[in-house]
Amino acid sequence: MVLMCVTGTMRKRTALFVIALLAISQLMGVSLSRADELGEVDFEGRLPRPLYRASAIWDGHEAFVFGGRNETQVFDDVIAFDASHNVAFDESVLPSKMSSSPSIWDGSHAFVFGGIDDIGVKLDRIIRYDSHGGTAEVMNATLPNGRVGSSAVWDGDHAFIFGGHDTEFLSEIVRYDTSTDTITVMSSGLPGGIAGTSAIWDGSYVYIFGGRDNASALDQILRYDPSTDTIEKLGETLPGPRFHASAIWDGESAYIFGGRNMETTLDEIVRFTPSTQNVTLLSVGLLSPRELTCAIWDGETAHIFGGMKAFVALDDILEFDPTGGGPAGMWESPLLYVLLAVVIVSLATVVAWLARERD
Repeated sequence: MVLMCVTGTMRKRTALFVIALLAISQLMGVSLSRADELGEVDFEGRLPRPLYRASAIWDGHEAFVFGGRNETQVFDDVIAFDASHNVAFDESVLPSKMSSSPSIWDGSHAFVFGGIDDIGVKLDRIIRYDSHGGTAEVMNATLPNGRVGSSAVWDGDHAFIFGGHDTEFLSEIVRYDTSTDTITVMSSGLPGGIAGTSAIWDGSYVYIFGGRDNASALDQILRYDPSTDTIEKLGETLPGPRFHASAIWDGESAYIFGGRNMETTLDEIVRFTPSTQNVTLLSVGLLSPRELTCAIWDGETAHIFGGMKAFVALDDILEFDPTGGGPAGMWESPLLYVLLAVVIVSLATVVAWLARERD
């Protein structure tokens, strides 16, 4: 009888020990980093405020984030991000509050196109921003009409703005000449009215990813040739429909971050390599699902700013390294060493308590 009581007590102690280990493992699961051989994502800092529907460019030295909004207000701020020190700060202001305005860098200035203001008016204006002087001016040329949810790229000679939404979904491809401040609506258009796309320039073609039309989210990949003004839909598709994603080009592949389909927000990172036409869903993802981010490539890594998760604006800045980090990559964050110390102390406390109970 005594033996049975001791055995039951030991079972209880063992169960408590297992529960403690499970709790500690869950604590370790609070990740500030994800890594494997296909890429590494790290938390690297915070914006001055949570925001989504912003756009961003890289000027060769710093990233600049334009406008955006949170749940209650639209911003006119220009945020500068120093990637070498992981510091983001308010740099200057735009002529007015605006969000959902795509932007490009032409080698000397940033240009921000259209969007929507704080009272819901869709904008047709073009803003030029001098990242060195911190000044912004409204250009004389305007888009054919106000629009929100467009994407834009710079091909080395012109800016191209794709689709969007005004009173309806738009199929226009608009070319803007930054040197002459002139707008041209191209003869070719998207295969239908589309908004919420992301796009990159690979040196030869523009690739336009996903988006949504009046009925559904899309998984398509479009290729546009500015030299011939021709567009085609590729046979390859994204792993699933998505819109409100952001995308960057690293010199070899495009990477598409997050977004949403018609049901849920995504944490996925998708790689598309034009030379092989391969589409890969990476096993590493963003640290949490998010849409309406903006992203830039600084020559070594991508930086992903803000976004929205479960209808709440985020102030996260994430860094993505496509060369991969492997399991060791997660230990680059000093915060994880603090977390590890907490885990060790917790485990030692449990072990000491079990030893006292045994005595």
